[in-house]
Amino acid sequence: MMTWVRNADGCVVGSQDANISNTAFYPPDWQSGGGVIDRHGSFFSLHGQTYFACNDRSHGGNAHFRSTVIVYVNYFRNGTIAPIRIDDTGVGEYNLSADAPIEAEDFFRVAGSARKDEKVTGDGFEVANITDGSTLKYSNAHADSAGAYTLHIRASNGGSENATVTALWLSTTGPSAIGKCMVPPTGAWSTYNEVPCGTLHIDRPGNGRNPLSCIE
Repeated sequence: MMTWVRNADGCVVGSQDANISNTAFYPPDWQSGGGVIDRHGSFFSLHGQTYFACNDRSHGGNAHFRSTVIVYVNYFRNGTIAPIRIDDTGVGEYNLSADAPIEAEDFFRVAGSARKDEKVTGDGFEVANITDGSTLKYSNAHADSAGAYTLHIRASNGGSENATVTALWLSTTGPSAIGKCMVPPTGAWSTYNEVPCGTLHIDRPGNGRNPLSCIE
């Protein structure tokens, strides 16, 4: 079986048996040297996000038990694929209790002019071209413990005026505002500041998973 490799334009640039590590795939040959064997997979796109799904042997203990993993795909500006992260969280789920931040580019749905892009600083990815009406949605947001959680947004603003971001918590009873925050000019699109954007109160830890939405 073969794994097809494509670039950001959707063009097939090669295919081969996959022999890659459990933590990342490396373009252009998708080999890191002696990782988990036989990751046969496919690409697909949904709601402005790109994914890679493949089989996985790392949890089965032998070659006869295989599960499936789905991971986010990010493209460098030159069209090649960035190393792909495989972890226990997967996609479409966001733990507010985790020590690591929720990466903006890991959204479930994007609307408006916003899009994923390589950072100007070249050290990762971001959501760029956010204009009035742009929306980012993070489904299945949850926390391990009940309590109050302050939402912080790390953003850059290379313009000359304040930008406004509204954070919403979406539940079965409808959206409720977490807060609205102003992102003042940071001097350059490569300069980021962290601003608080309201407090989220969670009284049902674990289950009670609702989407978190940010609107510019």
